[in-house]
Amino acid sequence: MATAGLASIIASNGSHESFHSTYSNPKPNLDAQVAAADHTTVPEDAALQLHDVETFLNEPETIALLATAGSSNQRTGSPGKQRASVGSGSSSAEPIVIGTSRTSHHVSLLYHECQQRGLSPDFEFEGVQNGFQGSVTINGQIFSSDQQWPNKKEVKESLSEKALPFVKALALDRQDKKPSAGVQENWIGKLLEFHNATSPSQGAVYTEYALPGTLFACTCQIPSHPTPFGSSHTAFPNKKAARANAAQEAMQHIISQGLTHSDGSLKTKKKAKVGTAIAINVGDNASGGLKIMTSSQKVNDLSLALGLGTPFYQLESKPEAPSIFNCAAHYVGNPLFPKPLGEVRNVYGRKNAKEDCARGVLEVLNDLAKKRGVDLDEVFGNHGDIAMQM
Repeated sequence: MATAGLASIIASNGSHESFHSTYSNPKPNLDAQVAAADHTTVPEDAALQLHDVETFLNEPETIALLATAGSSNQRTGSPGKQRASVGSGSSSAEPIVIGTSRTSHHVSLLYHECQQRGLSPDFEFEGVQNGFQGSVTINGQIFSSDQQWPNKKEVKESLSEKALPFVKALALDRQDKKPSAGVQENWIGKLLEFHNATSPSQGAVYTEYALPGTLFACTCQIPSHPTPFGSSHTAFPNKKAARANAAQEAMQHIISQGLTHSDGSLKTKKKAKVGTAIAINVGDNASGGLKIMTSSQKVNDLSLALGLGTPFYQLESKPEAPSIFNCAAHYVGNPLFPKPLGEVRNVYGRKNAKEDCARGVLEVLNDLAKKRGVDLDEVFGNHGDIAMQM
């Protein structure tokens, strides 16, 4: 029965296409043909007589059919080769992207922008189940990754891209514009010195602004200019930097007007300063001239006449404004004056500060001299009235 069924398969339709089709799908067709053979009688002269497989393969008809089937497979592609292609990963579907191809472009840009502003980014990474996350802190501002990445490099690139607009919004560090290495221009101090020398009663007025993201801005109004300098929108990392920027713009305006030297230092005037002792010859009197006394000299003479001893002048200045002084006079160990006298603040020049302080002390000593009945003309001689005017 099996031999008759196999013979029926080979001889069906009498063509090699039928054999190839049967070979390509052997199981379904075999079952169908065997079932048909159970109910069909095949003539002996229409079927191949087979005794074993080797005899069948050596038959001329079988060899011709196999040769024809082989050439057909070469034209259409053999199933074996198709299976090998599938195993090697070839498919008509779109490839799945594993990870994301990224560069370090934004990382380089971030470090460059931070370096220009004197900042240093602080990256932190955290391993999670399917990759990495992280954060970067710049100038107190924290930027966190909103997704997972397969490696730390891509986390760093993503964070750099996210933080870059914030850094670019910060003002540039002006250290690269310093006139000398290691010393930054003190524009606030220069502006303070200028106003104390020209208009002590008036000075710069600073208005500070708080911006989003712990940033600050500042404007500066000076008496000689109607509009303020600086900006309420230009962001700086701290109040000091914002104030310095506004003061710099104000000083650059003053320099452009020729009111100071090109570096912002004050121009010296070739005339006698207030508070210096000068000699004036008045006619041919017996004294040979008239000496005008300063307030500090007057204080010394009157203090000795009242038995107080000479006062000690305490002068102080700040590093940011070394030419601006505060001054107060002390009668050390004298219970009559336990507190400092003639205190003055923010006066330009050491001598000027001392002289202004001495004027305040002189008023106190004059009142004390009147109470004690001390004659000021006897203390100061014929130039006492002139000395009182200094």
